[in-house]
Amino acid sequence: MLVSLLTRSPYYHVALGIDSKRLVEAMANGVVQSDIESKRGEHFLVTPAPNKKAERAVRWAKGKIGDGYDPNDLVAIALERTFKGLHVHFVTGDRYTCAEFVTMAFKEAGHILFPDLDPEEVIPADFARLLPVEKSSGTEGRAGGS
Repeated sequence: MLVSLLTRSPYYHVALGIDSKRLVEAMANGVVQSDIESKRGEHFLVTPAPNKKAERAVRWAKGKIGDGYDPNDLVAIALERTFKGLHVHFVTGDRYTCAEFVTMAFKEAGHILFPDLDPEEVIPADFARLLPVEKSSGTEGRAGGS
């Protein structure tokens, strides 16, 4: 929720949709598979992977279940977004923030979601760019890339 405060975005989390009921996401306790129902009422974005790339993105994401969360990168992102021009990078192998995780899943599937950002710099608010305009102010949305 610190990310929401610093970025003035209602979204503080993003996850990759496996199907209509399940997610793969980077949480504080690491990369896990979750049930969408458990997220009801939260301000987060589910990013379904598009077409054939979906299978590759989900396969990569599932292969990362059990990997760690990257709190250092979260701090670096907060500093960079707060103090423009400051570049701090803490890239740490198999540890991810939620937005970095989803961005990397798409990248591994051959689809770059944010050509203007490194995966380590992406935050949940960036995924709001992918939402249709009428849904960007809702409590829960689905963002997709094609």
